[in-house]
Amino acid sequence: MSLSPEIQPIAETDAQLRAILDDPGADLPPLLPALAYALGDTSLLPGDLQLDPARLLEEQGGWTDEEQQRCRELGLNALIRLRDDGPASELDDTHLGAIMNWLTGVELTGSYVPMLTEELAPADRDLRAPDWHKADIAPDRDFTVAIVGAGMSGILTAYRLHQAGVSFVVLEKNDGIGGTWLENTYPGCRVDVSNHV
Repeated sequence: MSLSPEIQPIAETDAQLRAILDDPGADLPPLLPALAYALGDTSLLPGDLQLDPARLLEEQGGWTDEEQQRCRELGLNALIRLRDDGPASELDDTHLGAIMNWLTGVELTGSYVPMLTEELAPADRDLRAPDWHKADIAPDRDFTVAIVGAGMSGILTAYRLHQAGVSFVVLEKNDGIGGTWLENTYPGCRVDVSNHV
């Protein structure tokens, strides 16, 4: 299973790309980090445009109109490069760290960069996948793992066991999957992720 969708080539003209970036609904803050990653070019992340963590939740990350326009110009030139030359080779952790520092507006230390690298799954690598397979360590042993509950942890456990080639069954008391998110509703409560109920 791929962790990221197949990337389609850019077919838009320069003028069409400009129109996309000029659209008032265009979300600009993630543009430059994404292009820096795709092109392997951290020079697309100028220090004077680094996002301010105190303003990240504001429209366009709190950038002024002038800063937004500068982002559009840098983004347009980078999109043209990406369209014409294609993506660069994979960046190393140092470059990924620089991109994440710029995007978050802070110097990430400790385990933050490795954790975010796992979340991003660069080059379609699932860094949390088991590094073993049942066929290699217990090929003649027949067993099935029982997973109690089809909440997020149960679903993830099933997925990882599947990756490792281990037979499993998920036991769930409810009519559907989701655990807490299936059982509960939160009327009037605002959270950062949507409840599907």
